[in-house]
Amino acid sequence: MNTRSVSSSNTIESIVDQCVKCGLCLPHCPTYRLTGNEIESPRGRLELMRLATQQPSAALYAHDALEHCLACGQCERNCPINVPYLDALVASRQRARTKQRWPHRLLASPRLLTWLVAVAALLPLWLRRRLPLGRALTRRPLGPTRIARMAPQANTQSNIALLSGCTGHALDRAAIAAVIEIATALRHSITILPPQCCGSLHRHAGDLETATALQSAMRNTLEAAGDTTIVHLNSGCDQQVRMIAGIAKRPALTVLQWLTAQSASLRFRQSAERVALHHPCTSSQSERQAVERLLRMVPGLDIRILDQHAGCCGAAGDQFLRDTERADAFVTRWLAGYASSNASIILSSNIGCSLQLSNQDTISATIMHPVVFLASLMEPSA
Repeated sequence: MNTRSVSSSNTIESIVDQCVKCGLCLPHCPTYRLTGNEIESPRGRLELMRLATQQPSAALYAHDALEHCLACGQCERNCPINVPYLDALVASRQRARTKQRWPHRLLASPRLLTWLVAVAALLPLWLRRRLPLGRALTRRPLGPTRIARMAPQANTQSNIALLSGCTGHALDRAAIAAVIEIATALRHSITILPPQCCGSLHRHAGDLETATALQSAMRNTLEAAGDTTIVHLNSGCDQQVRMIAGIAKRPALTVLQWLTAQSASLRFRQSAERVALHHPCTSSQSERQAVERLLRMVPGLDIRILDQHAGCCGAAGDQFLRDTERADAFVTRWLAGYASSNASIILSSNIGCSLQLSNQDTISATIMHPVVFLASLMEPSA
């Protein structure tokens, strides 16, 4: 998605006019699969956007359907004529926006988020469980307390800079540690970039001012990283990080795509585990292929790929924090698909999905980033 403001009604209508109403997006839309309601589909929302620009009094009617959109981008990926739906969604939300969502204020300050999670970890168990995502914070292994900024090593194969985003240092240090372990074993020089928000959620919410400021700050960080490949953890940030990295003239990959590129040097121990692989709504086809290829390199591993028709897990960006009732409706359908897997481990590359699933009382499986699982089975390099 581009970075310009697309708030004019003419721009919205020009995008809406591109849609031919073929309906090929419907099977891929999580909200349409949940409700079966046309106005909860991409083509239905596009018509609501047009109506809201032509009749301002209709904006209130359109508000809920537009807010319910997960902005996962699956409709765009499966559109035969490449309608830029997300541009129209952002423009419509920008027109209707009144205030910043509280999770976005927190994500824009990763150091504050890290501090709050550290404080929460000191609370008594009964009190911690009363917090938002209290169960997830109680049972999810966060990883080492401190993450050092790694110095380049001698005789290295290549240089990478790891971008943990706004949540990695606070909520997924285990994944950061796993990437460091793998990169070191493969003799890759690695630098850990400071925690930073890419602005993806802010943009999807129509807060283009904050999103642009965060994008500019990240661009400066990536340019200062020097001649290196940017590797990032969270699949939900992939599109935004790639766009910023492109402006900074730096190559960017998800950690699983980077690891796949090293597959000739990877060896894994045998495992008798059964794992359930969760493909987040936001993950691209190349990301899905990368993680499946890596897991198939583990001898004996029983891989159950969760049916995408089970729908969204309910995380949906920040929906699981703002609208728990709707998030619960999504996860109920998802759990029905998961139950038949009988897996002891759930793998997900999206931190929001991992937290949402970790917060479910009915899930006893361990939930982790695929890179954490793969690092635990990696054989020493020759």
